[in-house]
Amino acid sequence: MLFIKVSDMNHAGNETVLVRTALEKALDATQAAHQCAPPGTIVFPKRGAAIAANKKRLTDTWSVFDPNVIGVVPGSSINPRFLFQWFQSFDLKGITESGPTPQLNSTRSILILC
Repeated sequence: MLFIKVSDMNHAGNETVLVRTALEKALDATQAAHQCAPPGTIVFPKRGAAIAANKKRLTDTWSVFDPNVIGVVPGSSINPRFLFQWFQSFDLKGITESGPTPQLNSTRSILILC
């Protein structure tokens, strides 16, 4: 299981798929399924100036996120790589809430996907 922070998106080798993070932990499959986002989740920053970098990554294992990261889990009929490519063409700044600290919220993100 990977614990994903925004800074993990900058590690060499993590340009598209997050393959390593600063913190990793082994979990059994049952525990992972109840507490983690599944492989194929698209993750990106949801708070602060990191949103402007427009970085999106795909997970290849069960993952959890710190509070500055948000994830979109594709439905069973959606290919995660297809959704990831769609997100690559989408500018996160277009759904950013203004204020002293730019941020995304899940409600606004869900409306874009519907």
